[in-house]
Amino acid sequence: MEDRAYYALRFGWLGRLVHRWSVVGALRRIFGFRGDAVRLRFGVASAPLAPRRRGAA
Repeated sequence: MEDRAYYALRFGWLGRLVHRWSVVGALRRIFGFRGDAVRLRFGVASAPLAPRRRGAA
């Protein structure tokens, strides 16, 4: 399974700063939870997690 999120940053440098502090972590938590829930629901809880790519959200 692969998830992709497309979004645009606004507010120039301020948007980039908020992105680093807030958005990236929130996206990782959201999709991490989703992946865990799918694995538990479909009985593949022992399946290895795909390595997280640095900078990929």
